[in-house]
Amino acid sequence: MPAWLMREIRSIMEPQGWPQPMFGVAIRLLELAGLVELAWDDVYVQYMSAALVEGPITDDGEPRITAEWFAVDRSAAEFVFWGMFEVEPAARDSWRKALPAMIRAGYVDRDRVLDESLTAVNRGFSNHRNKWFVDVISSMATPEDLVARQTRIAPLLASDSANVLRGALDWLRTIDATGRLDDETTCDQLGFALGSPVKATAARALALLRSIGGRRPELVVPATIAGLAHPHPDIQRASVQLLRSTGQEREVERCATDLSPSIRQELGLSEAPSPGPTFEPGITLRVGHRHSTMDVG
Repeated sequence: MPAWLMREIRSIMEPQGWPQPMFGVAIRLLELAGLVELAWDDVYVQYMSAALVEGPITDDGEPRITAEWFAVDRSAAEFVFWGMFEVEPAARDSWRKALPAMIRAGYVDRDRVLDESLTAVNRGFSNHRNKWFVDVISSMATPEDLVARQTRIAPLLASDSANVLRGALDWLRTIDATGRLDDETTCDQLGFALGSPVKATAARALALLRSIGGRRPELVVPATIAGLAHPHPDIQRASVQLLRSTGQEREVERCATDLSPSIRQELGLSEAPSPGPTFEPGITLRVGHRHSTMDVG
């Protein structure tokens, strides 16, 4: 193959380059014609996934080139599509908009899309990229889909990604509404979510804990204690109220030092006074700049 052609293609596919539909089509045609041999690697996925879904839009709002590509060049299309679930930052909004039509046409399997999305949010991608996969699940999954996958969803409560954490809480609340939530597995992870510094996220976790506490009060205590040290007073207050509703006044008093002074005062909790200094007889204290002395004993 011509060396100059390979150089041009490599420069076009550089990560900092802006993918263009015409270049993506041209590169794939050169491959099919046998004029170039490209490694199907991360760079390939990143470039082609962006280039081949941009461009003309059909009357129903779907990227036209996506369906055409799957119809005539399925092996490459599938490699790039499923590669997006493994490579950052390949996924594009255009793909998400095209998914319903692709599933209806039988180009991709709906269950696999959900499963690969759940796997993707565990790959350590950026919070921004995780939003793409979270949105895919939220827009596609039915309550039955979520119930069937809840053993994979509950561990996401320990995620460092705010978008993943938000999604996991919403999905578990949907499962809870069906009456089929695995209370024990969920409570084992909810302490992580309640520890999120984001007030809205912690509030979501508390809402789920309150629901579980209504039927299994003994399960929610360890996770709820994490809310006593939350930086936001509203979360501290709500955590105390939940613990008290489950008969855990002693736990509230034991952990009162984790609360802010204003919340302790508001809820009638007194912090045990710290013991003052003790002195042995014969100790000489020096006070002030004059080194006055006082014998103790």
